[in-house]
Amino acid sequence: VGDKKNGFGTLQWSNQDMYVGEWKDNRMHGQGSFKYANGNAYVGSFAGDYKQGRGKFHWSNGDRYEGEWAADLMQGAGTIRYANGNVYTGTLHGNVKHGTGSMKWSSGDAYDGEWEG
Repeated sequence: VGDKKNGFGTLQWSNQDMYVGEWKDNRMHGQGSFKYANGNAYVGSFAGDYKQGRGKFHWSNGDRYEGEWAADLMQGAGTIRYANGNVYTGTLHGNVKHGTGSMKWSSGDAYDGEWEG
């Protein structure tokens, strides 16, 4: 309220990063999309300026992640689809495969089991 961003809005930074979505107390909070100047993009939930909850991230190299986020990190259940055709489905902790998951390589090889990052 007052001079704080609240409700729906768009902010474009001087480096060309851009956020379109919900704001609360001057922070990205709620549903929104963030497009980075380098071509990466995120669509999903935010809380206190962090990716938080469910969301989708697309890297400019073609890799994609869809799943849970906590404090800007891939955290919890999710799927990573790599541009080379490899696919990981399972749990992540701090942006790395950790816990139970399966990896299917484009070569046809597959692994189901535990991961430690």
